[in-house]
Amino acid sequence: GTNTVLNASAVGRISPALSSLFNYQLNRAANQNISNIGTTSNLKLGLAYRDPNDDRLNALLRYEHRINPNTLPTNALFGRSIDTSEHLFSAEALYAPNWRWEFYGKYAFRTTQTRINLPADEGGDFVSNNSLHLAQLRATYRLGYSWDISGEARWFGGLGDYSELGYALEAGYYPSPDMRIYGGYSGGGAYDNDFGVNRSASGFYLGVSAKINSLFDGWGLQNIAPEQQQESALEPQEPIIFFEDTTDIIFPGETPTSEEAPEVPTVEDEPLEDEPSEASNTDDEVNGEHTLIDGQAL
Repeated sequence: GTNTVLNASAVGRISPALSSLFNYQLNRAANQNISNIGTTSNLKLGLAYRDPNDDRLNALLRYEHRINPNTLPTNALFGRSIDTSEHLFSAEALYAPNWRWEFYGKYAFRTTQTRINLPADEGGDFVSNNSLHLAQLRATYRLGYSWDISGEARWFGGLGDYSELGYALEAGYYPSPDMRIYGGYSGGGAYDNDFGVNRSASGFYLGVSAKINSLFDGWGLQNIAPEQQQESALEPQEPIIFFEDTTDIIFPGETPTSEEAPEVPTVEDEPLEDEPSEASNTDDEVNGEHTLIDGQAL
């Protein structure tokens, strides 16, 4: 037998915060002893939002077209081909206001068409169409850097009046930043692959999740781009005012020039009240001389 596998994907950045995704897979098998197995394909288109300056909010819009997503070789035992086609539209967002709290929400709408090829004498092909709504909410609280607790609610409906509700309570432990060991209890009946949950029954569960980072030295890591040269810009500066001191320093023994000599205030001599006049001074001098002469004579 032969098996054909085709895979094509492309990722592009529309803006620093907006990215686009394209992925297409095709599987086709042929065998002489196995027939009536349809081709399996999956087309994905996505639009992701994440602001590199503020990554508290992350959002994703996705469209998928699946053809025979659940085809197995045992389908050939029916002797006729069963073709399934699904269209999925989904929107999900993750919001973390701080390092302790994390909120996640998801809504999806899925339409499915199932066709069973029958001979004309048996009534022709049988075709069935249905649609389904899915909603999911989850809140996680970090007790510290190593422990967290979370609660989750799931709901789907749209198959007539049929709907299901599910919930889960979970606790997790981080032995390292890239590894988480978790366990909890899941109840209700809302289980679907588009919820991202592999469980299909209620009860207790355990699990391990890990992120492969730096499996080899530098493998899988992008080089950090060097800083780009930018045009220099001059910042405005306040004007600086200089004051000049014109005062000269006078050392001991130097006299200032006439232009620079400070003015010394003059005080006019005023006669004292007790100062005798010139005439009285003359008389005293004469009397004094006579006194000394008389003294000497005596």
